[in-house]
Amino acid sequence: MRPINKSITLAVAGVVLTCATGFVHAEQVRHFAGKEVADYSQALAVLKSHNHQLKLLLSQKRLTKADLEQIHQMTYTMENAYQKMQQELTSTAEALEALHLASEGESSEKARELAKNYVVKSEQVLITD
Repeated sequence: MRPINKSITLAVAGVVLTCATGFVHAEQVRHFAGKEVADYSQALAVLKSHNHQLKLLLSQKRLTKADLEQIHQMTYTMENAYQKMQQELTSTAEALEALHLASEGESSEKARELAKNYVVKSEQVLITD
């Protein structure tokens, strides 16, 4: 076999092997939906609980395959929690901006309503432990 053909053959074999290994790995990994998170306070509770569970697992000398699967499954719900927090914070920031713009104008009633809306939203995301 000529050197250039050997290089091409080795390169193709490497790509095939890499793809095959990735395919086998993808088949073995189980995916989960994660638990739904209703609001910011539930998101905080989920993260505190799951972080505690994660710390317990990390306190072991080594992680077993079952531990890794548990961590993998927990991360789906944790991701849902962070997404909910992000949505709630974005909504609160938008309410604050609407209040800011209304406070520049002449309508005190509009500003009052927007302020009430902002206060409700902000109290849901403020940590008051």
